[in-house]
Amino acid sequence: REFVEGQEFLLAGDLNSLTPYEDASTLAKDEAALYPESNTPAAPLYVDPNIVPLWRDASTRRATYKPWTSPAPDRTIDHAFCSPD
Repeated sequence: REFVEGQEFLLAGDLNSLTPYEDASTLAKDEAALYPESNTPAAPLYVDPNIVPLWRDASTRRATYKPWTSPAPDRTIDHAFCSPD
């Protein structure tokens, strides 16, 4: 928290973590097993008032990962966050 408050920043990367707007149970069983936690580890980054997420809500989220067995991307594991200023 000390790092974020009062500092401009940009954090982006492949966190291998779903957004809070996704439910792993909607994925194929073997794919859902990759996300066993009940809450995504990235969730705190989406609710902190000092952090602005690129995916502000479910309607702005874009799928960024395509499994080999899927014809199209089906989940978001890439995230971007910045300071509010």
